[in-house]
Amino acid sequence: MKNKGLIKFLAWLFGLVCIFQLVLTFQFNQI
Repeated sequence: MKNKGLIKFLAWLFGLVCIFQLVLTFQFNQI
């Protein structure tokens, strides 16, 4: 069951990184 929590955490972290990349790309396009 501990493994399932780790996978959930990694998926959340990956999603956060994707959102961060999208925000950076959006800001660069604004310039």
